[in-house]
Amino acid sequence: MKDYIEISVKTTHIGAELVADALSDILEGGISVSDVQDVIDLEKSGKSWDYADDKIYSADKTVTVKGYVKIAEKVKTLEKIDAALNALKANSPFDLGSLEISEIAIDGEEWRDKWKENFKPIHIGKIVVVPEWINYKPEKGEKTLLIGSNMAFGTGEHETTSMCVEFLQDFVKKSDTVIDVGCGSGILGISAAKLRSVFKKSFGRQYRKGRRYSRQHYGGSAYRVRRGN
Repeated sequence: MKDYIEISVKTTHIGAELVADALSDILEGGISVSDVQDVIDLEKSGKSWDYADDKIYSADKTVTVKGYVKIAEKVKTLEKIDAALNALKANSPFDLGSLEISEIAIDGEEWRDKWKENFKPIHIGKIVVVPEWINYKPEKGEKTLLIGSNMAFGTGEHETTSMCVEFLQDFVKKSDTVIDVGCGSGILGISAAKLRSVFKKSFGRQYRKGRRYSRQHYGGSAYRVRRGN
């Protein structure tokens, strides 16, 4: 059943974060950014985990920012997005591109599972974030952190998450208590538990499945669950 609308906005590399912020204030369920420049920068850094075709260097550099809304809320939501983008274009000194808006109806259940297609194990120091549907054999010294199939935000790909996981490995001691507030999938809190510190965490809208999954795989005295207000 086509019960959601996927809304896409065309912009530039420099405008991607501004557009993503504008959409995140309006839409629920997260925002995705498709930017070939991110792949190019990763390739140049030498930290890429996979092969990238050389054609990316000559590919169209237009950035696509996407979000989702229920069909019943489509009209009002598009009006809000249009107003937000017009305000952004009027006030921003940067080249934001065309800010062209397009839409497509999608199946909500299919959307919830679509992210699995391109999610591979992510290495962050000695922590390896692994999708539960991939059979990964850790190298010596690695600590695997399984991510379930729920929608909660947090795969470890975003720099803010990976940098925090690296920070935990550098500074957190076994006796420390870590509070992971607004945790999504709980990567930071679970990483802390993997490093033998105690952690507590609170949840967002998708917390229930994540809570059951995390308790099953990471339960114990070091794991405490709380739902905040």
